[in-house]
Amino acid sequence: MQFCPKEFQRFLDNNSYETREKWKQFTKDPIFIPRHNLSLKAQKDLALERLKIVSQNKVFSVYDFSKNPLNVFANHEMASWVDGSLATKLTVQYNLFGGTLFTLGTQRHLKIAEGVDTLDTIGCFALTELGYGNNAVQMETTSTWDAQNKQFIINSPSQLSQKYWITNGALHCNYAIVFAQLIFNEQNEGVHTFLVKIRNEDGSVCKGVEIEDMGAKFGLNGVDNGRLRFTQVRINQDAILNKYSDIDKDGRFSSSIKKKRDRFLKVADRLLSGRLCIASMSIGSTKFGLTTALRYANKRLAVGKKGLSDNPIINFNLFQNQVYPLLAKTIGLNIAFNQIKILYSNSLLNNQDASPLLVCLCCVIKPLITWNARDVATCLIERVGGQGYLSVNRLAELMPSAHSGITAEGDNSVLMQKVSKELLGLVYKDQYEFSKNLFSKEDIFKMKKIDDLNILIDLIRIKENEYIQYVINLTQNQMQDGKDIYEIWMEKENDSIQELAKSFGDRIVADFAFQMIQNSREDIKKPLILYLKLSLLNNIYNNLGWYMVNQIINAEGAQSIETKENQQYIKYIRLLCILLIALEFLSIYQMHLQLKIMKHLIRNLMWEKFIDLNYEREEKNKIFIIQFILFILILKVYYLYYLSYFLKNKQINKYILLQIYIYTFFIYFKQIVKQFLLILFFLFMQNFYIIILQKKNIKVSHIISYQKNKKGLL
Repeated sequence: MQFCPKEFQRFLDNNSYETREKWKQFTKDPIFIPRHNLSLKAQKDLALERLKIVSQNKVFSVYDFSKNPLNVFANHEMASWVDGSLATKLTVQYNLFGGTLFTLGTQRHLKIAEGVDTLDTIGCFALTELGYGNNAVQMETTSTWDAQNKQFIINSPSQLSQKYWITNGALHCNYAIVFAQLIFNEQNEGVHTFLVKIRNEDGSVCKGVEIEDMGAKFGLNGVDNGRLRFTQVRINQDAILNKYSDIDKDGRFSSSIKKKRDRFLKVADRLLSGRLCIASMSIGSTKFGLTTALRYANKRLAVGKKGLSDNPIINFNLFQNQVYPLLAKTIGLNIAFNQIKILYSNSLLNNQDASPLLVCLCCVIKPLITWNARDVATCLIERVGGQGYLSVNRLAELMPSAHSGITAEGDNSVLMQKVSKELLGLVYKDQYEFSKNLFSKEDIFKMKKIDDLNILIDLIRIKENEYIQYVINLTQNQMQDGKDIYEIWMEKENDSIQELAKSFGDRIVADFAFQMIQNSREDIKKPLILYLKLSLLNNIYNNLGWYMVNQIINAEGAQSIETKENQQYIKYIRLLCILLIALEFLSIYQMHLQLKIMKHLIRNLMWEKFIDLNYEREEKNKIFIIQFILFILILKVYYLYYLSYFLKNKQINKYILLQIYIYTFFIYFKQIVKQFLLILFFLFMQNFYIIILQKKNIKVSHIISYQKNKKGLL
């Protein structure tokens, strides 16, 4: 089987290669080394310091939304490898705050927007309220127009109206984009967005603003989530983000959007990019976890046929049955997600509103990717065993990150209802193109063996088409019986509504992945098809009951799917071994895999080191001893330089100074091997200088005598 690991990486990355490479380089900075046992305050400050390094390297800009949207998502994926807290602060600063300011604001807001890239302006996105999470259109926070003073008055009338889960809010931001009901001439004009300063230049909280840290969380404690409350906070007239609505200099309100609900939906469209950003973070962290676990499993030896610990756990059917389908699913999601990002980016570049179908794509891919991240985290932590439970190995980070993504930028299940609603809306308007099958369900039902890729894709398409028709029929039938749409969807048939959206998402992933694989290079096409087949087989196997009940797959066909699925693993192992040889098979940079779990097994160190609780302390002691030796050597070098000064020998001075410069440059390298080589180097150079002195017929004792005579000691 032909296979090119580098092209495989490039295919999964798809875009923004230069940005990704920059991340791999600047994250070598020691500040990005994972740290544990820090206080909450220290974790949050560390996340900010890391964000500053990102800003200094200029890999991300709010202008990317109009010039290079794909770069936005690439930065989110790269950040997720390094630190989930960093990635979360990054998405709020650059996407939710900066992106909203840039896309919903106008020329008068550019000065503040330009400070986003440099972190001169740090912002937060104040949408969610304690009492109004999934029903934000009914939020209580108000922005009342004061015609006499030409100001808006921001107010939180109750405890339920406080802005909740506001990232960057607790400590670091000085501005907030506040969503509030605009009250103009005592009439509610719907939800609008306002730029509100919440901290002064000295860091103190502005008058009328209350901020409270939300405290310790399940994970991502480097994120300074806060809750904000406003009491009659006055802001200037130009604080409203006025792309769609504004109040002119004569105090007249105007809006290009007539309906109040549509005004909210328009400003809430900013969450579409947010959902893709969350999906980017989740797909990145999922690949990171899979890479870590698979490399560990390839080295972790367990009992073999002879009773010896000579068989890697990756060879066990238990590991393969649980991990491989998730790996295949992750790669399929990655490929399809790349296509969705391209479609969304093109709409931004062409200055077009997102079509209803594009809204469905953005809303369905986030749940699919974040749910998969949760499943991967659960599986890997279990299969890796005790090493998965250690914080230092970073697998445990996947769980809180996944659950954060499941609720961020829209609860997954709520988004799936939105997908079903939008999808059926397109069907009713005859604007939805049903997927076309190569094989009918009657033809497939006659088959005794199901293993062809086209048949597998057809089965995914059939399930979507069947669920669309099923939900339409059940909705119409129950409405004829006097039930309203809310009762049907929310109280009786929600499982079907959720499954419709999931079937749509599965079909999109299958079709998009297949299309992109068909356009890939030959040296990666077959491995990619193998991944896709395994993912589809697992999907169909998990839904085998539905296919059999609906007479789409017969008993023999069902048996062949289970058999074929197991047979695929044999081929899959061969491919996986090739991938494992390529150290960056999921494009995860080597530095970020230098975990304790890797240090012991990848370098083939003794297994006993795993249970040595003092191992890290021993490592530090070794480094200290070597640094002490280097310190003694440098004192000797300076002493030689001091002696040579009296000889007025410029040639010797030049060589000794060169040695000092080299030492100064390398002294900060902490790796033991490099420092050991440095010791040998300095010993060699020291002997080299002594030889030079001897060739000049100068002995060190003569120089010492010279110094003593000069000081009057002899």
